[in-house]
Amino acid sequence: MESKTKYPVKIDRPVFENALERKRLYDLLDGDGGEPLIWICGPAGFGKTTLISTYISHKKIPAVWYQWDSGDKDPATFYYYLGLACQKETPLKKGSIPTFTPEYASDPDIFSQRFFETVFERLLPPALIVFDNLINDPEKYFLDLLHSALSRIPPGLKIVVASRSNPPPELSILTVRSQMKVISVDDLRLDLEEFTQAANLYGIPDVSEDTLRTIHHKMEGWVTGLALMAESYRRKEQDMEMSIGSGTQEIY
Repeated sequence: MESKTKYPVKIDRPVFENALERKRLYDLLDGDGGEPLIWICGPAGFGKTTLISTYISHKKIPAVWYQWDSGDKDPATFYYYLGLACQKETPLKKGSIPTFTPEYASDPDIFSQRFFETVFERLLPPALIVFDNLINDPEKYFLDLLHSALSRIPPGLKIVVASRSNPPPELSILTVRSQMKVISVDDLRLDLEEFTQAANLYGIPDVSEDTLRTIHHKMEGWVTGLALMAESYRRKEQDMEMSIGSGTQEIY
């Protein structure tokens, strides 16, 4: 029996069991402005990766997933793995994906054009190309390729970037051109209704609305903080209603 192709973890979309479906943010991802680039920014633990992955599952759409790491400073390495990610998502499509060879080093824009034209032909909209965990100061070639890709991206395809930082100044023109939407940490914070749903999801015992409101206020909608707190109370078998009080230190 022929074995399935094994792909590197960096191009595997993480799938989260029992994750909160954030329909409020799904609406932002859908958007009505038609922006082809969505930049999601916020500190660790605010659910950026979970949001994108659950959105893909919710919409049942194809997605090329790319996990950024320190090895992606080299364009050849980056394009190799991105091509592999596209091949993984579109295995039945014929034709090869362009390879970044040394002759393109002096004119990367030409290669970027060829590369994304091929990728866009293989992906059927609606679909996403996701760059997760982008470093704080992305390489210049990556910012250039975003400009190149957005100039050719067909309707129904979107590029989604998840980063701890706001978009760099080099991309500010995209906002003026209505090509980029930013989903910020203020959007990512759980509102009280979502916080209550998440508390039930994480198995937090029945507590009063006032207690949940207190925790929500102190945690400022931090979803990972809620999950960690729930796990801590389960392990200690403490009564949350009696011990939570209103102190920030107790919650953290």
